[in-house]
Amino acid sequence: LLSGLPVVSTDVDGIPEIVRDGENGLLFRRGDLDGLANAVLALHDDPALRGRLAAAAASSVTADFTLPRMFDELERLYRELAA
Repeated sequence: LLSGLPVVSTDVDGIPEIVRDGENGLLFRRGDLDGLANAVLALHDDPALRGRLAAAAASSVTADFTLPRMFDELERLYRELAA
């Protein structure tokens, strides 16, 4: 997400928690080759969309996945599980 490129990914497992469709990337359903093709074509055809998604992806990573925040979340989880 920090590569400066827009993200295209499947919507499996925890991916939608990180990549929010239309906000900081584009998601398609696993096995949906038309969905993948449409996402790639949308990015190819729309430089503004590419730029907006890439910038939003980088911003979300730097805001949501800092080491202090990750440590705080892990500590919160461990305390919750221990209680």
